[in-house]
Amino acid sequence: MATNQKKIQIFDLNRLDKECCSIETSDFVNHFSFNQKDNLACLTLDALQVELVDLEQGKSIKTLYGHKDFGFGSDWHPNGTEFATGNQD
Repeated sequence: MATNQKKIQIFDLNRLDKECCSIETSDFVNHFSFNQKDNLACLTLDALQVELVDLEQGKSIKTLYGHKDFGFGSDWHPNGTEFATGNQD
């Protein structure tokens, strides 16, 4: 779940009362998309950068720069090695 806080939360859909993991972030998270193949998440933030997070390690593994305004969407290509981000710029 991305709830415009400085963290993401992942829940087991069979038991919504049980949080699987929670990962703190540097900025407020507007959206994230999940790559099940490699257990990665792409986070778009209230910031210019995009974070690539390893969900098993619970930490950011890459920060991407290049946008000129805040992010609000992302999605993974079916091959699992590429993703696109949607920002206000």
